[in-house]
Amino acid sequence: TVNNTQAALLLAEPNVASGSINITAKNEAGGSDIFLRKLLLSGYCNRLDLIGGYSRSYVEDSVEIHDSFTVTGATPRAAIGSVLSNRDYFEVRNEFHGGFIGFMAESADGPLSWSTFAKIAIGSMNQEARVTGSSTTTVPGAGSATSPFGLLALPSNIGRFDQDEFAIIPELNVSVRYNLSQNFQVMMGYSF
Repeated sequence: TVNNTQAALLLAEPNVASGSINITAKNEAGGSDIFLRKLLLSGYCNRLDLIGGYSRSYVEDSVEIHDSFTVTGATPRAAIGSVLSNRDYFEVRNEFHGGFIGFMAESADGPLSWSTFAKIAIGSMNQEARVTGSSTTTVPGAGSATSPFGLLALPSNIGRFDQDEFAIIPELNVSVRYNLSQNFQVMMGYSF
């Protein structure tokens, strides 16, 4: 990353080093709406409503990388028995707050019914990224030293970065339901 060339981290090689790497990735998304609906049309088991309200949604991703190796043979990098370990952590979060307007339609024909929900939300998207890291080298008989950066989380990219952007988020939901009995219903749907 420093000189813009390819590089590799040696974690294990016979008679040189033994090591391991552990990578954890997480992804989380969610949201909520509060809205009012106003009846526009109805009749013959059909209904069309105008909806409007407040929307909040977020997407959060993170990747954490731990690598460690122990020198087991002669190498110019470190003394035999030395342990070198790195930790890199990357996290991004997008959080939307805004108002929306849309339509909700429902229709039924005996035990079969369907509904659709379409809206467009306009508001502010807060975008946040956080990068941290650490490297620890432990040399037998000499102690250990820790640096505030890892293998990929370097002084050039470590920190917390934050900005707000104008955003438009469309949403469409369609579902079909079938009433098998008075108390049991099967539903299938799609959200975009």
